[in-house]
Amino acid sequence: MNKLSALLLSCFISIVLGQDYYKQKKAFLDSSNGFLVEYFDNYKIVNNLLNNERYKLVCCGLSVDNQTGFNGVFNTPVNNIAVDKALEALPFFELLNVTNQVQSSSPIDNVTSPCYANLTDSPKNTTNLITFTTQSTLPQHVGVSADHYSLSPLQRASWLIYIAYFFDMEYEANQLFHSLEKNYQCHQSNLKNSGAKNIAWTSMKLISVNNQTTAISNLTEFQNVLSSVDFVIDETPQDVFKDFSFAGWLAAANLSPSATFSFINNKNVYRTDGLVNVKGYSDYPIRSPARADLAISDIIHMVYNTYEPSYNMTWLRAFAQSARAVYVSNATYPSCTNPYERLLINPCSIAPFDPQNNNTITGPSDSKNSYVQHGLSTGGKVGIAIGVVAIVAIIIGARFYFYRKNNPSSDGRMFFRMRDM
Repeated sequence: MNKLSALLLSCFISIVLGQDYYKQKKAFLDSSNGFLVEYFDNYKIVNNLLNNERYKLVCCGLSVDNQTGFNGVFNTPVNNIAVDKALEALPFFELLNVTNQVQSSSPIDNVTSPCYANLTDSPKNTTNLITFTTQSTLPQHVGVSADHYSLSPLQRASWLIYIAYFFDMEYEANQLFHSLEKNYQCHQSNLKNSGAKNIAWTSMKLISVNNQTTAISNLTEFQNVLSSVDFVIDETPQDVFKDFSFAGWLAAANLSPSATFSFINNKNVYRTDGLVNVKGYSDYPIRSPARADLAISDIIHMVYNTYEPSYNMTWLRAFAQSARAVYVSNATYPSCTNPYERLLINPCSIAPFDPQNNNTITGPSDSKNSYVQHGLSTGGKVGIAIGVVAIVAIIIGARFYFYRKNNPSSDGRMFFRMRDM
């Protein structure tokens, strides 16, 4: 190398090391979303606050050797990706249009998106492989917590930006997120004076396969909780039941079809498996964290089917009304290459909705049930369900019991107040 070439190379390195590479690309959110970023001239530190993990992301091909104090140190943008358990990362990759950099996902049978038709269940090329998983246990792993129980719907969706940090695409992700947020808040605003509804989220867990346990625990309390419920949304995984029916669901909950509960009489029991892959796995647990706008639209339409009457639900199906699930296909899934086309599936326009034709809107009468929260409209706290009822751990001795999907409190009670959707 001659002196001139060496001088030019030295100048180039000095410029790279001295400039703020992220000057026009920065995206910040507050810590309530579960992550934080710190920017420096040619690297950034991304903190997963929910997992207590730190990642150093180094730009411009600079060395990542001899770095300590981090769960992982990577050159960005990353370009060889595997997913292990954290399937909720997949729709974020879609929104960033980097699906071609994802080579494997496990469990592969649960993947629902047609945008990943060529995935394998384990990576074949491990060169510079980064694995997105639920918790970082190895230096090449990145923890993703987008479905953490403590996060609101929009906070979950904001993890698009967390994922984007690893691709140096946080500016683009910020634009996408705020477009989604605007749509979400528009629906929320439209429903802010619509009245309150009590919605229970339930899930069942198999605890006995031979049906030999018969004692019922806290059944009276459970039925008291349900007495003021208007709608039930069940999230029981499809592999818990074979040929799961509404009659079977009632039997597992020790409820009669003739019970005088509003949600039974009005057949207002829904499930989140309205969109499934060919193996029967629901798209909802994977894609809903990234698409709070579609989730809120589904629930609003469940409660008020005259709001956007032409809207077709993405995930919810009328379980008690024998509605059938729909398979994922090109007709039921948005573009795999155009993020904004995905976000414009259900655009919202500000138009306050009055389900009672401009009459005075009143919510349900106050209940003494300590598991029901009153005082907010359907468009209130997070814009989805007000008077949300916690349905948890209801039948211990029967063949099934309902359980809280997320971390229970430590007081040992059988019932827990759950967060909004």
